[in-house]
Amino acid sequence: MSPDAYTTEAVQQAIAHGAITDAYHADPQQVIQELNRLRATEVTSYLQYKQHAYMAVSLFAPGLKDDFEAHATLELQHADVLAQRIQQLGGVPIYRSCPSPLRIIPAAPRATDQPTPTVDFPMRG
Repeated sequence: MSPDAYTTEAVQQAIAHGAITDAYHADPQQVIQELNRLRATEVTSYLQYKQHAYMAVSLFAPGLKDDFEAHATLELQHADVLAQRIQQLGGVPIYRSCPSPLRIIPAAPRATDQPTPTVDFPMRG
């Protein structure tokens, strides 16, 4: 249907109904929960890109910091769009950090932490 087919009155009624209409069959609370989960990944991505930008100090790739900054800005915009949709559905945008995709691997023991191997040589005698 073309946008011209909607009357001003029909548009005003749709706005008054809000985001959840009779045609909306999804569970709003479940959708809000998933949107908040997605939003957390966007915020986490924003923080990761910012960290990369702080660490990008290279004479070989001077534009790298700007690239990371641009990506960070996009991630934050995505988080804002998700927050707006959460609010439209009657929810509250919250932030719960998402688990990192990286595993923390314990550091290898240092040489000083290792017992000194001893070798017993039989005495000839």
